[in-house]
Amino acid sequence: MTTGVMRKITFTNYKGRLSREEIKMMVQDADICTAEDDEHRKKVEAWVDYAGQVVLNGISAAAGAYFMIKKFM
Repeated sequence: MTTGVMRKITFTNYKGRLSREEIKMMVQDADICTAEDDEHRKKVEAWVDYAGQVVLNGISAAAGAYFMIKKFM
């Protein structure tokens, strides 16, 4: 899981070291990374939900089997 920490990055060019095109590409790359992060977050959350259901179902099945065995003994 993620920490949920969000940061806003501001690109400044007050010394003229980066061209407008370079800054634009950096912003586009950041947007692409944000989209990839969101996609990955959705996959992780889905996996965690699935794993939780498997564990809960496994515990329920084990408890049910235990009481079935206890009932017939």
